[in-house]
Amino acid sequence: MHTIIEPFRIKMTESIPITSRNQREEWLRKAHHNVFLLSADHITID
Repeated sequence: MHTIIEPFRIKMTESIPITSRNQREEWLRKAHHNVFLLSADHITID
């Protein structure tokens, strides 16, 4: 029986930035409430 060895395995953890509601509202106001104009740094996907 052959053992299949994975060539690599990626495991990574990254801290999620915690922003206040006021910060998020300010960023949305500056982007004229268009989420496509927000910077990627201002988006948190959980």
